[in-house]
Amino acid sequence: MANYLTGLSLDQPFFRTAGSSTSYYLSDALGSIVGLADQSGAVPTSNSYEPYGRTMVSGTASSSFFGFTGRENDSTGALSLFSYRSRSYSPGLQRFLTEDLIGLKSGDPNPYVYVGNDPLGAGDPLGLRCCLPHGQPPSIDPVQCILDRIHDTSNWLGERWSLIRKDLEQKQQISHELFGELTNPNPEEDILVLTAQCLVGRGRGRNW
Repeated sequence: MANYLTGLSLDQPFFRTAGSSTSYYLSDALGSIVGLADQSGAVPTSNSYEPYGRTMVSGTASSSFFGFTGRENDSTGALSLFSYRSRSYSPGLQRFLTEDLIGLKSGDPNPYVYVGNDPLGAGDPLGLRCCLPHGQPPSIDPVQCILDRIHDTSNWLGERWSLIRKDLEQKQQISHELFGELTNPNPEEDILVLTAQCLVGRGRGRNW
């Protein structure tokens, strides 16, 4: 069990107290934790980073999980991932694992890119859009991002529903002309099945 004191900016830890021991976070210009100092001022644990966040730890091992740009490390080793709230980032792959929730509103045509490939000069605390410099509030409202995505999905469903219904009505008419009876007297059942299939196809591999 540990207690933390953080600053007013996102991802700005100051110190950590566990039991009778207190560790003080040392950070660089990007907010990455470069060391943990003890109460005597010594720095038993040091971190160094490659540009895209691959981490090297030296000194005494620590249970603290803050690291690159002040974000939490979700795992260790080759699969080390950092949580940027809306999605996870892989320093080994140098990209996010899922598409940007706000799409092209992020300002980059690549939905997986990390801070526009400028890891030494930008941060992305929400996993939505990079901001300059580190610690500056993001220039985007995360709540509005979610509302926009709901609106976009609703429009997509409405368009697909109309197309599916039109296609089924045409097939029902052709069946009636050829065989004199409807293959399914309740086309709404087919519509629901096809809509579900479309949703599964659209959602596969996507982070909503």
